[in-house]
Formats: sequence, structure tokens, C-alpha cells
Amino acid sequence: MSTVAKKDGPPYYTNGTAVFVNIIKKDVYMGQESKTWDITLTLDEGEEDLLAKHGILVKPYKDTLQREFRTQFSLAGKVKMGPDDNIKPIDPALLTYGAKIRIKWIPGVDYPPHGVPALMEAVRVFQLNEGAGSDEADDEF
Repeated sequence: MSTVAKKDGPPYYTNGTAVFVNIIKKDVYMGQESKTWDITLTLDEGEEDLLAKHGILVKPYKDTLQREFRTQFSLAGKVKMGPDDNIKPIDPALLTYGAKIRIKWIPGVDYPPHGVPALMEAVRVFQLNEGAGSDEADDEF
């Protein structure tokens, strides 16, 4: 397995809404399993400034900006939720599309032409998307 060298320095934090969440099973593209776990985030307003400062590219999607955060390490025990005085680990399977989260990350080493990777270290959940993944049928569908 290849490794991505990390830059020395403190971790950073980015807030947004989860769009794609692959932290239970790795993503599969063209029949190949990815080597990393990842979360794609629709960034809260102003969050792109910190990413740009570190050379991390963001992608426009419709009227929002998005960024993928990756890790080669399991996030078991690193997905947490709760008020500041009582943060506790939660089941990563609860983290789905639409959840309001903060990602703790560090910048990796520049990898032209893709730019600097954002290496995810932990996730803090502020609000789960209770309706996502529900088996309850929509009566009007």
C-alpha cells in the first residue's frame, strides 16, 4: 500500500455537510476498491479560504463548493458526537448524506497535477440526517 507523506504542523478543521461518505466500506471505482476511506463535504461558507491557503483545491458543484477528505486508516473510534463537554464516539454507520460535520485534517504533500491532499484524522458530528437511509416508504411515491 502506498503512503502519502504528511506535512508537519497542527491539524485544521473544516465544517460542512456530508455528501458522499465512504468510511465503513471503501469506495469502488471501475471494479477497483479504493485504497482510502473518504468523505466528500459541501463546504460551509468561507471554509474554502483555509483550504486554499494550504494549496488544497475545491470543486464547484451547482451553487456550492465541495472537497474530498481521505484517510488510509480506519476511523473506528474517531467519529464523535455530542456537546463540547460530553463528546463521545458514535457508530460510523450513522454518518450519512446530509449530516452536519466538522473534519479534522492535515495537509499532505503536493502531488501535481492533483494538488495537496486533505488527510482526514477525525470527524465530529453536529447533526445526523435522520431521514437518510431510512427504510420507511414515501406514501406518495
